[in-house]
Amino acid sequence: MPMNNTGQNKVSPSTSSTHTVH
Repeated sequence: MPMNNTGQNKVSPSTSSTHTVH
């Protein structure tokens, strides 16, 4: 699970923690 993202992790937890689908 992405620990780098806080609000973006719920959007795309499968994506990389650095690059998320915005």
